[in-house]
Amino acid sequence: MSSTRSSFPSTSSSLPEFAPLIQAIKTQSIASLVCATAGCGSCTVEEVPKQGSYNLVYKAQLSAGDIWIVRFPHPAVHDPVTMEADLQVLRMLRRETSIPVPHVHAYDVTNNNSIGFAYSFLSYIPGVALGLDWVRVLDDEKRHRLLDQIAEAMLQLRKFTFHAIGDLVWDETDSCVVVGPLRENPALDPMYEFPAVSETEVPSQITERGPFSSVRKYLLSSLACQREQYPTQGWVHAWLHLFAMALPDARYDEAPFVLRHPDFNPQNVIINPDTAELMGFIDWDGVSTTHPREQGFACYPSWITRDWDPIMYNEPIEESPEALAAHRAYYHSAVARIDPELAKITRNSHVPEALLSAIHSNLTRSGIIDKLMDYMFNPDPIKTGYLDGALADGDWYKETFPELVEAMKNIRRSDDT
Repeated sequence: MSSTRSSFPSTSSSLPEFAPLIQAIKTQSIASLVCATAGCGSCTVEEVPKQGSYNLVYKAQLSAGDIWIVRFPHPAVHDPVTMEADLQVLRMLRRETSIPVPHVHAYDVTNNNSIGFAYSFLSYIPGVALGLDWVRVLDDEKRHRLLDQIAEAMLQLRKFTFHAIGDLVWDETDSCVVVGPLRENPALDPMYEFPAVSETEVPSQITERGPFSSVRKYLLSSLACQREQYPTQGWVHAWLHLFAMALPDARYDEAPFVLRHPDFNPQNVIINPDTAELMGFIDWDGVSTTHPREQGFACYPSWITRDWDPIMYNEPIEESPEALAAHRAYYHSAVARIDPELAKITRNSHVPEALLSAIHSNLTRSGIIDKLMDYMFNPDPIKTGYLDGALADGDWYKETFPELVEAMKNIRRSDDT
């Protein structure tokens, strides 16, 4: 499952230097393979690639006028099983919906090709990344029109449903995707320390768990992993366990499970620079993971829930909590106009989304826990300090107490804050 990322990420990468990979990839080899695949006479490949968080990205200009995007995953995060599933799901979206996603021209998840590295060839989506234009350039009329278009696109994902939470695997025999275990790579964790490696070789450390037939089972498994990794954070685990049992809506605990854009931030939304009309969505790495409905396609775009990640949220230069709440209210209404039932999931989806982020991100979890405590209890800070210790010392969270969980559900606020 893809890691949680900031809506306004740094341009620096958490990965080791890309330099060895850049030096090993020959642009002439890219050009030759692109031409052979496209059947064109020639093409020009830019010499200096763009460096994303996990990929090198080259732009190839074909003699026929088309532009192709050539992507190479960094060896530290490359998982051929997940890469193939992601690209096959992207083809499925292109084939069965009108969501503006890149066309997958070709790919190879192995190193057994003329370039020497796993690659994908995608179509280019013209336009500019939404990025900070959302805050600095767009007025409310353009924002609302864009949110309408985004909602209409994302809700097309409702046609794809699955029986379990896990990672999809491409079944070559039946030419379809099937749900398998979650495949997790510690290299996706920003806190991960990379071992010393030579050249471009990084040992794979993929682990598997699941698949899971309920949200509850999935969250308990995730919490167990965090307790093992951070055994001294007793009060953190206790609060997260309490929230995990109380906050997710029991109506959505079991199948169906759904898809979502795996990195739904403004850098991956492409707009027309003149009109701010939606042009497309890019960076679908991780789309082959299936999700609970409350963290699926009906969720809010991440840039309008910034205030629910207090450590990453910088209010002086970002929108105020009141402005973000207003954007959420508008997006909720946009979803309701398309599908009133799905709007019930959208309304408070930022809350379980924040919970999931806190469970998986040691970097930001303390701020989110404070936010969730305020959402549930509006607590007194001094009393909360005593409660932290009591929860941790009691070790109660190894068991689930139905009465306590039910009491928390009864006081759960229904308003969007």
